[in-house]
Amino acid sequence: MINNLTIGDLMIDCVNAKRARDFCADLIGWEKTIAYNYHAVKTDKGLTILFAETDIQYAPPVWSEEPGEQQKQMYLNTSTTG
Repeated sequence: MINNLTIGDLMIDCVNAKRARDFCADLIGWEKTIAYNYHAVKTDKGLTILFAETDIQYAPPVWSEEPGEQQKQMYLNTSTTG
């Protein structure tokens, strides 16, 4: 059992990383930055959200998951304590 879970950063796949980052930052007011060579925003709680450009065609999620149908578009980088 994990007692404490901390999300180190979050990565969002998108077609235009700078545009997605700027939209998110302007909408929510988070700080625009570059992290790990990606356009990113930093939240007021220290979470970094990275925007990664991809040419993978968007496939809307289906429920329940079916092999070959759903593509993940976010990745959680986590660390644990305790």
